[in-house]
Amino acid sequence: MKRDWLPGKTACDKVRPVQGSLESRVRLLNIKQIRYFASAVAHGSLTAAAKHEYVSVQAISKSLSDLERELGYSLFSRKSHGIAPTAFGNAFLREATSVLKGFERLETFATCWGGGCSNLRARCSIWRCACRRSTTSIRRAVASPRWRSG
Repeated sequence: MKRDWLPGKTACDKVRPVQGSLESRVRLLNIKQIRYFASAVAHGSLTAAAKHEYVSVQAISKSLSDLERELGYSLFSRKSHGIAPTAFGNAFLREATSVLKGFERLETFATCWGGGCSNLRARCSIWRCACRRSTTSIRRAVASPRWRSG
């Protein structure tokens, strides 16, 4: 027997699924949806998440509705004063957080690699620091004359 929702959860946690296999649904995910989802959970409301992401509330809401439809599960329970993640939403957040951290490391690596580092040793030392520094501080380090070839 195939379960349509997480064990112990009610049908209220389920949203109308997208037609097609799980593989076709997963391919529809994008990093923006994942960022918006994590921001909404962190801020507890779509309005605060929209302000943080510099987009409209409607854009966040549409993106998250599309994400829920693509996944086939509800990510949030909507309340009068904000949102709270469902059990599936909490599980999805754990995975989404690791994806976002990996994506940030990849962005940092690409920034450092293409940022004019003068040699491979300098590039590697910046890459090792990427886990400890934010993307902004790495960009400043790459832009400094110390890392530029003369």
